[in-house]
Amino acid sequence: MEITVAEESGFCFGVKLAVDSANQALRDNETIYCLGQLIHNNSVTDDLADRGLVVVDNITDVPDGCKVIFRSHGVAKAVYETAKAKNLTVIDSTCPFVSKIHRIVEEHHAKGDKIIIVGKPSHPEVIGINGWCENCGIIVQSEADLPDLDDDSQYCVVTQTTNNQELYHKIIKKIGQNKAITFDFFDTICYTTNIRQNEAKVVSSTSDVMLVLGNKQSANSNKLLDVCKTNCDASFLIGDMDDLKKLDSSIFQTDKKVGITAGASTPYSFIQEVVDFLKATYSVSV
Repeated sequence: MEITVAEESGFCFGVKLAVDSANQALRDNETIYCLGQLIHNNSVTDDLADRGLVVVDNITDVPDGCKVIFRSHGVAKAVYETAKAKNLTVIDSTCPFVSKIHRIVEEHHAKGDKIIIVGKPSHPEVIGINGWCENCGIIVQSEADLPDLDDDSQYCVVTQTTNNQELYHKIIKKIGQNKAITFDFFDTICYTTNIRQNEAKVVSSTSDVMLVLGNKQSANSNKLLDVCKTNCDASFLIGDMDDLKKLDSSIFQTDKKVGITAGASTPYSFIQEVVDFLKATYSVSV
């Protein structure tokens, strides 16, 4: 069996920033609050919880005067205002790519533009983005979700950073088919997302089996799985070692080529653990 690991795998810049910020804050052995799960990786978040990181669902759940981490997904403008009113110390770990979207949306909303956000409505990043245009954004996940647009309105179109670039371009193309509509669109997909998805295409196209290492709740990991499935039917999302061990061992035959990629919240240690397990269990060349 031959194993190929995509070069761009593991923590992205934004996730590394969030984890490093949390680790730094917890060095003083005090309770720190986090607005939502810091990243989609249970082993990392369990370790942080053991050291004093408390996850809350709402900024109002943080006691006045305490420290709170805003994770890489970002938050709505109103959340900053509430944090200030509660005299909270904010450790802002919003990914710079997400912060850029906030600025774009706030600026165009102030100009009177209507905002179209391409992404999953329930995803925390999309909820946060919508909070920079007073929650009046038009949120779409696909071309079919696009409503009839007003010919006399100006639109601003942005996308969730972890979205599929091909899907985003299809939606932009559909909007542009109505020549009477005026709109600005911004390529706000994170460049590392593009690199990961492109690498996943390449690796999966030459693999018999594709393992996507990432949490089942992770948007970018699920996008990678979708990309891999277009080239390799035997593509699997692996959240932990139990998921890997549940796979039929017959798929890891000696003559098989196994590709591995990993989501942005997957630590390198887990990637290495998977590779070590395959090497120890099967006849492997890397």
